[in-house]
Amino acid sequence: MKRRDRLFVLFITALLLRGVLFVATQRVEKPFFRGDAWEYELLARNILNNGTFSLDLSEPPDARRTPLYPLFIALSYLLFGPKASVAIIFQILLASFSVVLLFLIGEKLLGEKIAFIAALLFAADPLHLFLSQVLLTETLFTFLLLLATYFAIKRGKSGNLLSGAFLGLSALTRPVALYLIPLYLLFFLLEKEPLKNRIRGSLFALLAFAITLTPWLLRNYRHFGRFSLSSLTGYNLYYYNAGILRARLEGQKVRAPWAVKEAVGKELMQEAVKAGIEGTPFDSSRTYLRLALKRIGKNLPLYLSLHAQGTLITLFSPGIHYLLDYLGFEKKETGTYKALLSGDIKRAVSRFVENGIPALLMVFETLFLLLLYVLAAYGFIFRLKKGEKWPLLFALVLIYFVLAAGPIGEGRYRAPADPFLLLLAASGAPFCSSVNSDRNAQKFACLNAFLDKYGLLRENNEFKGG
Repeated sequence: MKRRDRLFVLFITALLLRGVLFVATQRVEKPFFRGDAWEYELLARNILNNGTFSLDLSEPPDARRTPLYPLFIALSYLLFGPKASVAIIFQILLASFSVVLLFLIGEKLLGEKIAFIAALLFAADPLHLFLSQVLLTETLFTFLLLLATYFAIKRGKSGNLLSGAFLGLSALTRPVALYLIPLYLLFFLLEKEPLKNRIRGSLFALLAFAITLTPWLLRNYRHFGRFSLSSLTGYNLYYYNAGILRARLEGQKVRAPWAVKEAVGKELMQEAVKAGIEGTPFDSSRTYLRLALKRIGKNLPLYLSLHAQGTLITLFSPGIHYLLDYLGFEKKETGTYKALLSGDIKRAVSRFVENGIPALLMVFETLFLLLLYVLAAYGFIFRLKKGEKWPLLFALVLIYFVLAAGPIGEGRYRAPADPFLLLLAASGAPFCSSVNSDRNAQKFACLNAFLDKYGLLRENNEFKGG
């Protein structure tokens, strides 16, 4: 199969899978709204109708959300009318292009055929199928992060500049990307180039990153007197990280964000009001941060245990759960996954038996994730020994997203790192890692080694691709 054909197959496969799901869910009431989707959509409508970035016209401009995803929704509304389905169609296109981007990155690192397999797996990933159908930031964020990575791998002055710019746009989509720039700068500095070029490339990326963020930082300074990206950090740490800890101290086994708010949200708000949360949203964020760190510091061993549990859940949460729940095959109030998150093991086992085939699908995907992590670890070590630096970047990005989820523990927070996991796992596949280290001289050596192992190569007739 020619390269052009592979690109076409990948894009159409991703588009068709998401298109079929889009049509199938039209019977669901308000299918595109999950979690924070209502806020993003309301921000988009206020941008269009009132020219303000706020949830309520009677309140000050919003400081928690970053602007790019609401602007993405607003643009689709401006072009084709204020319908959530229109924004989802654009999102489906972005998700399909993300599959192509993963292939292009993998092609540069591992060769065309291995990249094609990894991209096909990404196209059919249940978690990303679900995320393409709802008004949440993950699809746009993953697309921008893959663009940043593609240009980082491409290198050169333009590559460094574009990588930094797309990292900046990623941070304007989700503030968590703000702390990714040091990882990419480390990657640029470790490249096999003259030191002068490495430093210059890193500075280009940092400059582009800073320039991209500056307009929003100036906006926040103008409204709130703080040259900061978002006031969300302190809020999340207090209501979720410290909130889970408080609930556990009170004997309540909750973990999911909605359950934490339901269990201890009122008490947390009373405590925050008593401590003083007046002033700008950034002043409140500082108060939330101080209270959260104080509670965590007093109960550090228990918190570390909860954080470790959340990390494991984030690593192994099956994406098929989200898809089944979305399609109505597993109800939130009776689901195995929700019971497991709440810490009720007995109820989780009971629901597992009741769910039947959906539960088996979740077990299968969890085992598949375990296989991917094993292959990724092997590929990471193998490629580093060969002197390649990209596995370090990919592994750090994966670790960062998993740890950033904290004790909340949801597969959704792993989603932006899934492409990096797939490429690391592909690099560790036995038929790829057993070949000669000269990838340029043996472009298709990975596949040849695999075919030869099973006697599928005719004598003196290696598979040349195309």
